Amino acid sequence: MKHTYLVLCTLAAASIVHAEPTSAPVLVENGRAVAEIVSNERRPYLFSEAKQYAGEELQHWIGEITDAYVPIRRVDEPERAGIKTRILLERIDARSPFADDAKAIGATDGFAVRTTTASNGVAEIHIVACQDRGLVNGVYSFLERNSDIIWPRPEPALQAVFSKTKTLTATACDYRDVPVRRFLTYAWSWHTPNIAELDWYSRNYGNVFAPNSGARYGSSYVSAGKGHGFPSYTAPAENFEKHPEWYSLVNGKRSAFQVCFLNYDSIPTIVTNVLDEIRRRFPDKSGAQVRIDYFNLSNPDSWHLCQCEKCVAPFTCENGVVVQPTDPAFRSAQNFTFKNKIAREVRKVYPNVTIGEYAYYYTTQPPPFKLEDNIRIEYCPYGENMKAPISDDTSNANWHELLDGWGKSCRKTVYRTYTGCGDQFPRPLEYILQTNFIYCLSRPLPMCEFFNEGPLDIVSPTHPGFKQTWDTCFMLKWLIARLAWNPYADIEELRRDFCRRVYREAAEPMLAFHDLLRDSFFSDNLPCVYNGVDPHAYTLQYVVRPKLSDKLLGLLDTALAKARHPVSHELVARQKAWFEKWIAAAGDDRFVQMHVPYSAEKGLEKAFDSDVWEKAGKTGDFVITGPGEFAEYGGLKVGDKPIFRSTAAILHDRLNLYIRFDCYAPDMATLQGNVRPADGKEKGPRGDIMEFYLADGTTGVYYMMMMDVGNEDDHSKDCVYDAKMWDYGWNGGWERNVKRYDDRWTTIVKIPFDSIGLTAAQSGKLLFQAIRGKYYDSDVIDKKTGKPQRWREMASWNGGWVHQVQNFGQLILDVE
Repeated sequence: MKHTYLVLCTLAAASIVHAEPTSAPVLVENGRAVAEIVSNERRPYLFSEAKQYAGEELQHWIGEITDAYVPIRRVDEPERAGIKTRILLERIDARSPFADDAKAIGATDGFAVRTTTASNGVAEIHIVACQDRGLVNGVYSFLERNSDIIWPRPEPALQAVFSKTKTLTATACDYRDVPVRRFLTYAWSWHTPNIAELDWYSRNYGNVFAPNSGARYGSSYVSAGKGHGFPSYTAPAENFEKHPEWYSLVNGKRSAFQVCFLNYDSIPTIVTNVLDEIRRRFPDKSGAQVRIDYFNLSNPDSWHLCQCEKCVAPFTCENGVVVQPTDPAFRSAQNFTFKNKIAREVRKVYPNVTIGEYAYYYTTQPPPFKLEDNIRIEYCPYGENMKAPISDDTSNANWHELLDGWGKSCRKTVYRTYTGCGDQFPRPLEYILQTNFIYCLSRPLPMCEFFNEGPLDIVSPTHPGFKQTWDTCFMLKWLIARLAWNPYADIEELRRDFCRRVYREAAEPMLAFHDLLRDSFFSDNLPCVYNGVDPHAYTLQYVVRPKLSDKLLGLLDTALAKARHPVSHELVARQKAWFEKWIAAAGDDRFVQMHVPYSAEKGLEKAFDSDVWEKAGKTGDFVITGPGEFAEYGGLKVGDKPIFRSTAAILHDRLNLYIRFDCYAPDMATLQGNVRPADGKEKGPRGDIMEFYLADGTTGVYYMMMMDVGNEDDHSKDCVYDAKMWDYGWNGGWERNVKRYDDRWTTIVKIPFDSIGLTAAQSGKLLFQAIRGKYYDSDVIDKKTGKPQRWREMASWNGGWVHQVQNFGQLILDVE
């Protein structure tokens, strides 16, 4: 089989005349190609799939723009007549004619474009880089700088916007671009990306690809292992029965779901299985030749941790530091001591293999010691308020502290954002991300690796909102890629450039549309977190209430009238369709208010059967809730009457707020509460729960409390959760009491105003949301198990969703 070798690692110096062309090199002239992409590669063993991909992409898009076919000429083919320009894609090093560029680019996936003149007068454009990924990036930059092309989203029919032309000249062919970041990836949620997603990501300067696609795209990052699959390396099918002590003890039973971090006897087996997997992947390479940047040994996505006697006792780290079970770093210290031991063993055989781990759930807390240099951490601030910088201690104090800790404890730390998980309404989070990227770079151990999680551009039967996120939020995704490459870029110029390229004749009204949304979004301090995904709530708060509906829809109408390019027109049309739908839905304003009467009666927290609650403010029956377009439970939609009735009644005595929740349940006879594990680290009850939120409408800071029916014999065992935003270290001194009835369970909670930064004297208003979640056996039979499917009904005060302050209701505290 004959390969077309596209690229040369070294260019014969004799063929170069170090003089720039006197005019811009011409690629296509009056519809005829006068350029070629040339391979001078005389060493076929240097051929790579990524180099071929880079050349073919260059050929393809020049062809799309001009309708001309620019040939790729092999070194053994004769020179074509009439050629005015050659484009060479070259791997360079300190020995090449472009040694200065090689030095500046270094180990990054940066690139340079230079022009020289060959001895026969042909202009030569050199796209040069130190690695294959840099060549791919250089091709896209060359196309962007010498045409108006942009790749806005993965959907094939909408993947590119550009002008057609019969003549194409290279007016920008003398520059260098080196990224600030080391790695950038989009972690695709719930599904494996297809080639459309990967091509979009490649064309927008991503450089981390999975092993099965890394060769094609020239991945800068070699990955392996299993996400959330760490226990599988103990080979539980073989060892669970033989060595049950290797695995976590939960509620008195061993479970292969997680390992016991204090049983080091499993480490030799784990290491052997890791080494075997590496050998299978790189059978022809010696230990020192193998490079893996992230061998994923991350823990399961759960708080399911071992409760054996050793694991719940004070833990002594290898450096002598003793960590108490109540310390937030307790489980993290256990885990990373275990992982440090594994990393040392792996390094003995494969010195260039790095063990990967998510700093997520109980491992978000840095341990009181440094990690081995061959460990890479993905710091996952899943609860950060993305509307404020992570360094803002008003709402992000916990996540700020943790980030600073990782900036001291681990040399290789990735900052992983979750902006894509809440992308339905177009939130202008690029401004905050830019601030956060720059802050990460300033740490003592700089974080220059950025991952962003988000959905694919597909229609999914299980997650139908995926397509919507790309219809409405693709500009943010494009901007993230540009800002990760260079966080110091002019963000306003990036936004203008995006609109010019995507919307063309309609650029002005579309930029005005996005600017108006931006200004409204940042007009208050109400936070947004990754799971605050209801677009109706954002539409209500930032479009309908400030009376911007007509103006925004008018700008979209103007853009539609001006848009000439079919892709531009379609992208505006989709944006408009969603806004019309959201505005219509928000017209049913879910915002609710309740007057909360003052009561001087003592002992309200235990007044279960008192008629004082007849005088309380009442929510009425809760209604079905869910996150925007995702919400549908057994045929029930947002606003419908739920299967299980829930109500709340509220009073205050100026110092405290008293809330009575009545949760009706036909299974009261068998309903049991969850039990808090011995180490106190289980973060939330399950089964039949009530969660409620209180927020300051000025600062946007909110407090969350959650509980279930409880344990009749001993409420000290109850599993209760509370947090300030997502900082579960907060404890506001609130209390709860529970009483069971034949048809319901009732909880009365007492919350001191000063524990949530409020007093009746200072503020007569606060925001409130309450949501009941109950699992139940549905009428649908699971085909695999033959048992009823387990469903979860969610119902709230006004149909609003969790963690989304924009759809909380308001409590007005009556003075008398």
